Amino acid sequence: MARRVWKKYRVLVLFLVGLVALDVVIGLLAPVWDRYAPDDYLERIHGCQSQRPDILIIGGSPVSEGIDPSFLDGNAFALGLPGATASELWLASQLAVPQPPRILIYGCTASDWNDRRQEPHGPHSLMTWNDLGVWCRHRPESREWVTRHFLQSRLAQSWDLFQYRHGMRLWAAHQLEDVFPEAALEARDARQYGDDLRNGNGYAPNPKYVAKYYDLEKLKSDPQIYIPHLKNYTLGGHMLYLGWMLDWAKSNDVKVIFLDMPVTEDLEVRMHPDEFRRYREKLAEIASERGYPVLHATRSAIGVDDHDFADVIHLNGVGAQKMSRWLRSQLEAMR
Repeated sequence: MARRVWKKYRVLVLFLVGLVALDVVIGLLAPVWDRYAPDDYLERIHGCQSQRPDILIIGGSPVSEGIDPSFLDGNAFALGLPGATASELWLASQLAVPQPPRILIYGCTASDWNDRRQEPHGPHSLMTWNDLGVWCRHRPESREWVTRHFLQSRLAQSWDLFQYRHGMRLWAAHQLEDVFPEAALEARDARQYGDDLRNGNGYAPNPKYVAKYYDLEKLKSDPQIYIPHLKNYTLGGHMLYLGWMLDWAKSNDVKVIFLDMPVTEDLEVRMHPDEFRRYREKLAEIASERGYPVLHATRSAIGVDDHDFADVIHLNGVGAQKMSRWLRSQLEAMR
């Protein structure tokens, strides 16, 4: 009987055994794939954990692209998480700092606080089961969304062939650069980005933004100004997480500074004036209630224009230098 069963199903069994063995090997080579397709949230969190910064700068992609901590005095780290809302920043701050910093600088902008905007990377990389339960209790309107993305991420992480597929593709393209030159260029940029993420202070700008100039892009064609992150602007749930982060800072004697990040005139004035007005009104309200200073990094204050942006919201390499120097001067004046 056993022989008949084995003979009938042996091909299937051997295939499954081979698949499991291949998955194990892929998992053992995870550092290779991660170099080409790193989880930028986790890489920055690990870097922050090891550095234990005195000055922690948090924010979304405007911070990750726009602030280089090497321009600042002291031990500073930029925990800029692309796409992050205030909710992800609260979760990340609890993972990233084994000991509270002396100063917490929140580089914020209007899109950080819009409840209509959710970031799947948060449930994927930052959440525990307990975090999921807390979210579902306090934000029932997005319970289905967060549960779905959390479970999807756990399923993906259980299968290394799926989890590392992008890194394997880029690694293969790099090995075959004579055959796939365009893919190899993408692979080299991705590997450089991964290496930069591990440079110690969190500053690792996306290569596609560093040498891109918004004014030149506008000469080619009228760029897309509207961004979905500001659609149906609603304040509420993300504010709860921001409040928790500020409470944590207060209980640990961390000095908080709000940094209103610069964006292009096209985005702020032409396309989304009402959203930015409501955001700044809320920012002023929170800062006043908490007694925290606000640094308004306006375009005129920093001395930037469209040539210093890569697109409507991200500074390019030149703009990041101007922004970082300006921030240093503001911190020196506050001593």
